[in-house]
Amino acid sequence: NRTCELVWAVSLFYSLFDRRACRAASHYLKRRFPLAGRLAMFYHTWALFTNQGQALIETRAMGLGCLKWRFENGGIIRELIEGKKGFILLASHFSCWQALIGGLGEFGRPVNLLVTPDANLNVDKFAAAEGLQVPLHVISTLDPMGGLIDAADALERGEVVCMMGDRCFEGEGAHVPFLGEEALFPYAAFYLAARCSCPVLPLFAVRERAHTSFIVHYGNAIRPILTGRRRADLVPYVQEYVSELESMTAAYPYRCFLFENIWRSGI
Repeated sequence: NRTCELVWAVSLFYSLFDRRACRAASHYLKRRFPLAGRLAMFYHTWALFTNQGQALIETRAMGLGCLKWRFENGGIIRELIEGKKGFILLASHFSCWQALIGGLGEFGRPVNLLVTPDANLNVDKFAAAEGLQVPLHVISTLDPMGGLIDAADALERGEVVCMMGDRCFEGEGAHVPFLGEEALFPYAAFYLAARCSCPVLPLFAVRERAHTSFIVHYGNAIRPILTGRRRADLVPYVQEYVSELESMTAAYPYRCFLFENIWRSGI
């Protein structure tokens, strides 16, 4: 808790002097707080950077077994766990999302992470995986076909595939309303689920008390159906996930770490 409080001082430096980081944060913040003046926007930026820094510390704490978790909508995940088919966990760059890796052992089956290597070599995406009691496999999106073939094979084996749903790297995605404007979100998870006849389950980690207690919130299971080859048919399913993400940003505005301009207007 004391370390997380110190982050406020560290993030103040970036809020004042790192113009590139502030510009990257502004795409989301201007849409989340459209009426904010200059001073208010500075505070929003500072709070967002602080929460991101705290999330990195919480991720390390998860790897050391220092965090407590409480699971919401546990009946949904229990139904999937007790079944024999694989399913997709759709995470977001939201709150201590990296710490979620440390809780994947509850599924009792191998977990496959579909990830893009981070350009910042100082970021350890797997800091929370220490002591995980289930096999953990990493599938790189830089592999042929973006790793989707390996992910499909894992689903066919009845395993869990965990991937991100809020950043579009494949160049083609669904344009759906998000924070008042159309934004680009990836099809990949829903296309894969439709092809493998498995559900997509959005999940979010939310800080509940100080920096020691967290809630894992599961959204409703999304079951995409693709009758032909038109990926545009998947837009309603993408919208279901985006609506969940928008609800979470409304409740926790400083825990959405979208630092790319995903909106069509390009502003």
